[in-house]
Amino acid sequence: MMRKILTAIGMILTTTTLMAQDMEYSVTGEVYNALQRVYLYKMGFYENELIDSANVEDGVFSLQGVAPQGELLAVGDAYSCLPFFNDGTPISLVVHKDVEDDLLILEPFEFTEASEQNKHLAKIDIQIGNMLRSLSGSEEDEMAVFITANTELNLLKENITTMVPLVYLPDIIDVVDYDSLAPLMDSTTVYFKHPAMRDIYEYYVMKGKCRLGIPFHDATLQDVFGRQHRLSDYCGRGNYVLLDFWASWCTPCLREMPNLKDLYNKYHGTKNFEIVGISLDNDVKSWRGAIQRLALRWPQLSDLMVREGEAVQKYGVVNIPANVLLDPQGQIIGVNLLGEDLTEYLAELME
Repeated sequence: MMRKILTAIGMILTTTTLMAQDMEYSVTGEVYNALQRVYLYKMGFYENELIDSANVEDGVFSLQGVAPQGELLAVGDAYSCLPFFNDGTPISLVVHKDVEDDLLILEPFEFTEASEQNKHLAKIDIQIGNMLRSLSGSEEDEMAVFITANTELNLLKENITTMVPLVYLPDIIDVVDYDSLAPLMDSTTVYFKHPAMRDIYEYYVMKGKCRLGIPFHDATLQDVFGRQHRLSDYCGRGNYVLLDFWASWCTPCLREMPNLKDLYNKYHGTKNFEIVGISLDNDVKSWRGAIQRLALRWPQLSDLMVREGEAVQKYGVVNIPANVLLDPQGQIIGVNLLGEDLTEYLAELME
């Protein structure tokens, strides 16, 4: 389950979300392995939040408490968990000894009593878990991730009349292309108005602003001397252009700079390649100082509005470092290509 800690910006889901009342939850279980403590999480798009835990005593445990009706929760250990919706139906489960064979890797957690909705969800979770494990360690890791995500996408589409897509969209949203995700963003589905869908949909909207094949978004920013420039002064004018989103306070961004300098020196004068830096700084002295200290020679722009800047909003930048690669006509041909990925892709383009 993807649970990245990000700072979301921009679009707010306008559809009215469910205002749920609190409801008691009850999760009891029998443990047949070495597990000593069981945890209850509230599941979110960015991270899981620990809300309860219980010791395993004499092979049993019990979790009792209150959470919003319909809340997406999960029970498990410190490494894996089984999701369920807080629908008022008590849950009983068994924690098996770890079982593994050549054909199937069984989850240790198994619901023995639950609502039909949660039983179905548990079956899907085991199905997806086995699919992911069967491809782990593949020599073609990137291809395996892509194949798995698209297989999972089809499974979610098959379950679009249930709440299942809400649970597993975070798994695939970074891998599956924007247009393929569109059917799962249907506002008429039963899960769309669930509060947990807000962050998912917001991220999807951001993803759409930088999808491959669309034209660049123009924006007006200033250089370090306060002079205004438009991105159209650089983009769509016959050059490959890398829009590099960074900030003087961003350590990972600064680690990327030596590679960008090498690529700029290699291709700028001979291969119609340009970089345009777009800073998320809010202090011009810090921004200017970093440019001078790093000896950056390509154009540097900002509106000193951090995450509320025009370009940041238009390109759906959620975290940095981030970049957008444009072809000579100004169409987006790459997003967030960092390190070796950027080096290899530019080498192919510049041959």
